[in-house]
Amino acid sequence: MYTVSSIKAQLKLDKDLKLFFVEGLRDLAFWRKLVPQTKRKDVQVIKIGLVQDIDINLGGEKGRLIELSNLLSDKEFKTRVKFFADSDNDKILAKTHKPTVLLTDYRDLESYCFSEKCIQELIETGLAKEGINIKKLMNQIESICRPIGMLRAISEKSSYQLRFTKTFIKNGRRKFIKKNEFELDLDKLVTTLLQNTKLGMNLKDTLIIELTTDLNFYEQSDARQIIQGKDWLFYLSELLNLDSDSIEKMLFLSLDYSNLLSHEKLKESADYLTSEQLAA
Repeated sequence: MYTVSSIKAQLKLDKDLKLFFVEGLRDLAFWRKLVPQTKRKDVQVIKIGLVQDIDINLGGEKGRLIELSNLLSDKEFKTRVKFFADSDNDKILAKTHKPTVLLTDYRDLESYCFSEKCIQELIETGLAKEGINIKKLMNQIESICRPIGMLRAISEKSSYQLRFTKTFIKNGRRKFIKKNEFELDLDKLVTTLLQNTKLGMNLKDTLIIELTTDLNFYEQSDARQIIQGKDWLFYLSELLNLDSDSIEKMLFLSLDYSNLLSHEKLKESADYLTSEQLAA
């Protein structure tokens, strides 16, 4: 376990040491595959959960990671600490962080799996299935998850604090697919979110207008910037009749890691992990 003071002491004692903080176990596994230990140079990759004395009210592990980036902003550490986190809605909402914070190129880590190549590998090799139209499958998923992703962004932007977790608990996402059609029942979703958040139904029309406006504004944006991993993984598992936890594991096994470094933030992170320490 670590504390902020012990981290600072370690950095002061070992001038060659670099630290790379990530959100959780999935990130640790991802970076072990993308940049194996044998290629790393004097760097420790640390899960933020191992740092004890960071207290925040909101934001979960990402919030704790961002808070640590603020606490380790000393000039002498600026080239020796990096923090890798999901982008979430930060790009859409134009949030800024310390230069040491590297956000995923898209909304979250799972976004790197939302590609025809990865999903095709999952279906044809992992599941040994044939005859599935991958492009149509992805379009179906996007049509459902893009509005949900925009609702998540609007909730944060307008401080509605819509209770998605309560609404989607225990496979709750399934309730918002229209019977006999694989389409989102948006009216039911918005109504349920407002009810679970204890917001009045008089907000419903306003929320739908905001959603329509933002969906039109971001119509040409890459879906990977908007749709959340947990959402699209669930609906992919529904279409393939599989457990969503199993889908996640299989997708990361199906990912073509050899081509991921074409993404700017992954490349910047990998360069940091593999480079010799430079003087501050």
